[in-house]
Amino acid sequence: MKTISLALLLGLSSFCRAEDHSKALAVAASNEVEALKSWRDLLLWYQTYPPRYDDGEVSEGISDFIGTTLAYQWQTLPELIELTHQHPSYLNFITQHLGEIIGCNETKIIIGRALQDCPIEGAALCTTIRQNLSKSAAPECLPEP
Repeated sequence: MKTISLALLLGLSSFCRAEDHSKALAVAASNEVEALKSWRDLLLWYQTYPPRYDDGEVSEGISDFIGTTLAYQWQTLPELIELTHQHPSYLNFITQHLGEIIGCNETKIIIGRALQDCPIEGAALCTTIRQNLSKSAAPECLPEP
């Protein structure tokens, strides 16, 4: 009986440590999203945290970073192009977040830039960005043809 109780306590202790570790990872994932400064930072976040941490406020923070960066820091697009060529699954991660909470103004800016200011080496990425935003955005958020 003592052996079973000890095993049960050790198992429960391991479970509690795992739960504490999971909570600590969730807090770290959230804190790191708030500190994102570059596409490389976001790639490192994507490679570090399992998909289960990409939900709720964290997911919104990622979408906000992507939308804001594409709309107001278009000059960083070459870095994103390079990283998505090196890590193809990163492109899927980026496109999943396109349009989630991106505002109308940002949507119009991003689509316009993807049409007019896309470097040749980023043509496929710009097309993907434009298509995903066009599908997910409300009609009033799309630029006039």
